[in-house]
Amino acid sequence: MKNQIFKTLLFSLFIFSIQHSSAQITVYGSDACYGIKLSDNNFEQLKKSTVYFVVPKYLIEDEVAFSEVIKKSWKYSKIEIIDETKFDNYLGHENAVFLSLGYSLFNGRISETYYELWKFKNSEKGFGFNDNNKLVFGSFNIEYECDIRHKLAVAKSNQVNEILQQKNKIVNFKPYIIANYLKIMSKSFSSQVSICAPHNVAQDALLDLSRDTLYITTNFLYKVNYFEDCEIEKLEETDLMSKYPFNYKFITMDELNKKLNSKKKFYYYIFLEESSNLDVYSNMGELIFRSDVFQPPNRKLQMKQLIKAINKKTK
Repeated sequence: MKNQIFKTLLFSLFIFSIQHSSAQITVYGSDACYGIKLSDNNFEQLKKSTVYFVVPKYLIEDEVAFSEVIKKSWKYSKIEIIDETKFDNYLGHENAVFLSLGYSLFNGRISETYYELWKFKNSEKGFGFNDNNKLVFGSFNIEYECDIRHKLAVAKSNQVNEILQQKNKIVNFKPYIIANYLKIMSKSFSSQVSICAPHNVAQDALLDLSRDTLYITTNFLYKVNYFEDCEIEKLEETDLMSKYPFNYKFITMDELNKKLNSKKKFYYYIFLEESSNLDVYSNMGELIFRSDVFQPPNRKLQMKQLIKAINKKTK
């Protein structure tokens, strides 16, 4: 019986959710965000809990170094890194909060994959993985490499879990990239202000961005058709960036990860095909700009909104 229960829990590490937003990062606060509002008691629950960050071992090259980076970035409560085989050990803990993989479906097909921060409302084992028994605090999106994205794009809903259980590479799962997501979330919980709509971001920093360099991940320049076996279209940089009058530089995901281990402040944009907003972050754990929702992502319109927001601050 225990083996059967564990098998069910292991498959449920990729937890289906109907509440997830399509933004690259979402943090719920004391103000309403997508119809969700956290209470003072919810914040207290999170603060006194231990966050168990469920990470398959194959995603981590150096477990000790990864743990150190994560613990330095997440300041709101205790956090521990566990692999999926240990997940079952903590399910009955009253003060356990989980940061684990999840996905959402649209028209029977997978639309997004992400890491979601949540806890059981009822912490008894076996009470069930469902939205009615989950208190969700926030999430950040992840994106798989092209071959897995293709499999997920054409898979039926009952095939998704099997695909996700494979040793799949996540393009933005890099230690310092993940750490900055957690730094952003931790700061937001401390202020109890949600990361949701465009008005809840640090737009005053846009004045600094006008004088600085915006680092953009290189996948911004490629359009991938996941339904056609990863057919790639190279986009023209001049067409996308010709109206951006400020400094910018394209950077690979690995280069960005290394640069994030820097104390000098800089600004960056990670392009993810599944995320419907253009988000600009600083390496100090700030979200300084969020565009409106465009699904699928419209690069030119998103850049147009960023340009308009910067120009408004520089006048």
